[in-house]
Amino acid sequence: MADGSGLLIYGYIELPCRVRTVQVNILFKVAAITDDAILGMQLFDQNQCTLFVHKGLLAIQDQLLTCKVQTASTITVPAGPEAQIVCRLTTPPSNTMGIVEHHSENDPQVVVAATLTQLNHQGKFLVRCLNAKDEPVTIRAGTTLGLYTPITSDDIFQHNGNDNPTKCQPISESALPAHMLPLYEKACQNCETSAQKEALASLLAQHSDVFSSDDADVRQTDLVSHGIPVEPGTTPIRRAPRRLGMEKDQEMEIQAADLVEKKLVVPGDGAWSSPVVLVRKKGPVVEAVC
Repeated sequence: MADGSGLLIYGYIELPCRVRTVQVNILFKVAAITDDAILGMQLFDQNQCTLFVHKGLLAIQDQLLTCKVQTASTITVPAGPEAQIVCRLTTPPSNTMGIVEHHSENDPQVVVAATLTQLNHQGKFLVRCLNAKDEPVTIRAGTTLGLYTPITSDDIFQHNGNDNPTKCQPISESALPAHMLPLYEKACQNCETSAQKEALASLLAQHSDVFSSDDADVRQTDLVSHGIPVEPGTTPIRRAPRRLGMEKDQEMEIQAADLVEKKLVVPGDGAWSSPVVLVRKKGPVVEAVC
């Protein structure tokens, strides 16, 4: 427990749970506890979940769990002119400010306009829609009209009348960072027009920071943790170090020290330790494989 006391576990039970429209089986521990629980990494790992933090959306078993917009009450939309409908969300959003957009699976009777909206204290908001028919349309309460995507104030550009509007300029090959040129030249082989090449250059320039500039440009991540589960009682497989010779032994020490300095590896003497193998690549380069 959080106060340092122990918790008696009576057993385990697997229960079917429903996350929106997706049903999953989750293994619970049975204990004398009344606190709320959070389904964490085990649920994500077992059901191939992806969390889109910037949008507040969750994908589970390849199905995106969107935040849907529904009518708060039954309303009749007149023919022709634009109308505003009071709506609510199917689930609490990650942010009370967001964009409402039309959904292709919605009722085709009305068309929802893309709207920047703010939820009130009751969780309701106005949605702009259009009835393109020649007669009024009645929409029942709880009818899904669109999708809601949460945003933050940082996503909104406040335009000043004195400012010149930003003009998008195409990015040429010469404007790309040097480490992106080989990838651009290789990908250009599939481009048929100059417009496609400009779009490719713009895309690579926009995301150039996620590509390594050289072999030394590598970093760690704490977004995920990696583990190799083994059966209880498994005997570790440990092999003795191989004789590398004086030249290769010096090269191995240099590369190991370099990896430790970059904090990509840490010294260890575990039961599952394995010897390092030096593999010669093209040219005079020799790379250590752990």
